[in-house]
Amino acid sequence: MTTRVTDVPDLVQLWLYKNLFLGGQPGDRAWDSIKAKNIVAVINLRAPSEADFEKDKQRAEGIGIQYHQIPLLLDGKISKEAAKEISDIVSGHGSEEKILIHCGSANRVAGWLIVHLAKSGMDFNEAVEIAKLSGLSNPAFIEQAETIIKG
Repeated sequence: MTTRVTDVPDLVQLWLYKNLFLGGQPGDRAWDSIKAKNIVAVINLRAPSEADFEKDKQRAEGIGIQYHQIPLLLDGKISKEAAKEISDIVSGHGSEEKILIHCGSANRVAGWLIVHLAKSGMDFNEAVEIAKLSGLSNPAFIEQAETIIKG
């Protein structure tokens, strides 16, 4: 199941599900701990219009961590294409490599997680329960994920 992670400074919302760290926006003091947890890739689900993420990208790459920015939402809803692109990156790393997937508060991450787990063969309701334990607080993401799964 999901475990709450509380030992990364400047990253309040953080959960671990298998090899995936699911969280909110890492602050300046979080990067050394992210590296210490042997995370090999960071996937930022936030839109470029939300903030300037160039510093995060430089920090990650400067300590040997791959950095991807793939905005999950299109017109306020989960983008099927973005969800697939994120899942492809995750799958490309295999189940042993640790990945941090983040947005502002972990809510979008949990929405993506429903799609990812259900598309990987998990029962939809089980995927929703895991997402709820991983930061999901917006019920609209459940409906959006279900639409993607059925489509």
